[in-house]
Amino acid sequence: MQIQFSQKTPTPPFRIIIPGSIDANRRNYNDIIQALPTFSSTTPLELVLLGDSSTEAAAPILAGFQPLLSDRISLRTFKGYIPESTYEEELAHAHLIWSPLNIHKKSSRNSPEIYGLTTASGLTADLLLTNIPVLVPADFVAPEPFGPAIYLYRSPEEASALIRSFIEDPAAYAAIRETIHQAFSYFSKENFAGAFQQLIAE
Repeated sequence: MQIQFSQKTPTPPFRIIIPGSIDANRRNYNDIIQALPTFSSTTPLELVLLGDSSTEAAAPILAGFQPLLSDRISLRTFKGYIPESTYEEELAHAHLIWSPLNIHKKSSRNSPEIYGLTTASGLTADLLLTNIPVLVPADFVAPEPFGPAIYLYRSPEEASALIRSFIEDPAAYAAIRETIHQAFSYFSKENFAGAFQQLIAE
């Protein structure tokens, strides 16, 4: 008699993209680092820092993540320039974008700036590439059309709870992605071309 042992299929990770240059002036990575110990789901997390990790500015940020990594939480990084095709492919396979922006930051000339008001973020361009939700700090002011994709958090614990809700209710998460897809369907080249032609005609 042959005995067959069943093998449990590993749960695929919930993939979170943190896009942009790895820079503590632009982003508060401590939000993520402090949220991870409060994350209680059994689903593994894969964090992807979608920026150049080989810079001097990135080193202390990467060091802050290291004590939290385990068989349940992994971190993937990139060295050097990330080709556009790679960047878009990573977003296409993500479940969530987490953009822990420092809403109040300093410019390269040490002038005060406010993300969403006095300076733009590449986040809106990232959103147009996919239909996944994004976590941003509560003070972030997003253009109204992007509202369906934006999930605001006021603390690392609140961010952790939002992630857990996405994972533990797949039907609700799927509905969120469909809502985002419908909301962003206006941003098609056909609509923009039509609006441009109408403007010229006037």
